[in-house]
Amino acid sequence: MVKLVNRAKMTTATTGTGTITLGSAVDGFQTFAAAGVSNGETVRYCIEDGTTNFELGSGVFTASGTTLSRIVSESSNSNNAINLSGSAIVFITAIAADLQPTTFTTTVFTATANQTAFSVSYTVGFVEVFLNGSKLSAADFTATNGSSIVLASGATVGDTLDVVAYGTQTIANVYTQSQSDARFLQLTGGTLSGDLSGTTSTFSGDVTIADKIVHSGDTNTAIRFPAVDTVTIETDGSERFRVDSSGGFFLGKTSAALGTAGLQATSGGAVVGITRDGGASLNLNRLSSNGEIMGFFKDTTQVGSLGIESSGFVLDGEGSHAGLKMFASAIGSRQNGSDVDATIDLGFSGGRFKDLYLSANVYANALVHDGDTNTKIEFPAADEIEFHTNGAARLLLSTNVTTVNNTLDIEEVIEKVTAQTSTTGTINFDLSDQAIENYTVNQTANRTINFRADSGTALNSKMSTGQSMTAAILMQQGSTAYYLNAYQVDGSSVTPKWSGGSAPTGGNASSIDAYSFTIIKTADATFTVLASVTQFA
Repeated sequence: MVKLVNRAKMTTATTGTGTITLGSAVDGFQTFAAAGVSNGETVRYCIEDGTTNFELGSGVFTASGTTLSRIVSESSNSNNAINLSGSAIVFITAIAADLQPTTFTTTVFTATANQTAFSVSYTVGFVEVFLNGSKLSAADFTATNGSSIVLASGATVGDTLDVVAYGTQTIANVYTQSQSDARFLQLTGGTLSGDLSGTTSTFSGDVTIADKIVHSGDTNTAIRFPAVDTVTIETDGSERFRVDSSGGFFLGKTSAALGTAGLQATSGGAVVGITRDGGASLNLNRLSSNGEIMGFFKDTTQVGSLGIESSGFVLDGEGSHAGLKMFASAIGSRQNGSDVDATIDLGFSGGRFKDLYLSANVYANALVHDGDTNTKIEFPAADEIEFHTNGAARLLLSTNVTTVNNTLDIEEVIEKVTAQTSTTGTINFDLSDQAIENYTVNQTANRTINFRADSGTALNSKMSTGQSMTAAILMQQGSTAYYLNAYQVDGSSVTPKWSGGSAPTGGNASSIDAYSFTIIKTADATFTVLASVTQFA
């Protein structure tokens, strides 16, 4: 049934045949909302656009967008929606059918052979169909769209089909006896289902409530009794708190399901459970001073705690048990509620960790093989690494030297060769940088060679007495050959002992002369040098 109100007339700037967006009230009239039309209500409307275009119909009013839909019953456009110009007037009015409703209308059809569909207007649920005077049952036809009747079986040519479409009538404020009894409280006994208004009420016995106690003026807030032995509290129309028959309570949920967001406290299962989707499930806040945030107890005796100190978050165990502190960029060990150094182990012989993944450094004095303490890597001093097997040091790596205290079995040695292009002057051979120097350009003068560790380190400090080092120099010669004719260690002259007993007196033209030197330290700053030269052409 459409809603009628008084003096509701508005402008619209809508164009076309679609839903209308309402503008402002016409002078001397009021808006639909001011006249009493609520969101979602259906009204009877009339549109006048100019002097000749009109449209009557019903439409649903939407308050949020101030719109009105259009279902046309009569118009100047052959009873179709008129094409609005953008300056129309819309007002609420009654039509003849509202004031003089039709009780029913009968439409008569003469059927063609096997005809099943008959076009006719009706209200769904308010129609009867007769075939040759006999009323058809609901199974014999379909009438669900308000615009056509479809027979289950085709009619015979010449059959008469009568469609009786009934109008709907609404009678307000009329009740049957049972409705009246249910609506109004009896003089003796009876149940009050409406509001009981007053300032103060006193009851000498129990007050029996079927469902809820509702806050006056705020029906979204209530105390409910939704089931036997169950009490709930609602705000904003939703349940917030529940106590069930077992004494368990639930905040933000209705049952003990740990997978559902909310707080639960029960006597079985997860005694206290807190579930939240996103963010922390539990926040504990200690104000002002440092100290414990949470304590853990066994039979009233404290066995541990979580807390905060100025330098970080702490986890402490009972008595002399281990604990942890979370520093800004480190995790430290604790014992007896204090930070400790070199006291707490990570794991134990019967409780080892499996793998350790690190992206930076390990700080330790030694790395010991699990189950074999004779095999380890030690760091005996600054800039030194020492490898042990069978309880003895086998390999020492230090700044100046690598020491092997056993037989060295090597499949192959790849030595560094430095390419050089100088042709004259003293050669400073830095044994810390390479074992071989290859002079790839024809030499143009005889040259002095000086052996040293590097530009800032003497070879004497690199080697210990009784140690040796070997170097090779490849000298490319052109048609005029030159050779190494002076020899030094750390800038001091030495006289090599040459293979074959004689020092070279010249180079080999158009060849590569390969020099080999073995330098043996026999005492401090004292060296024996064994040398040889071989021609390659």
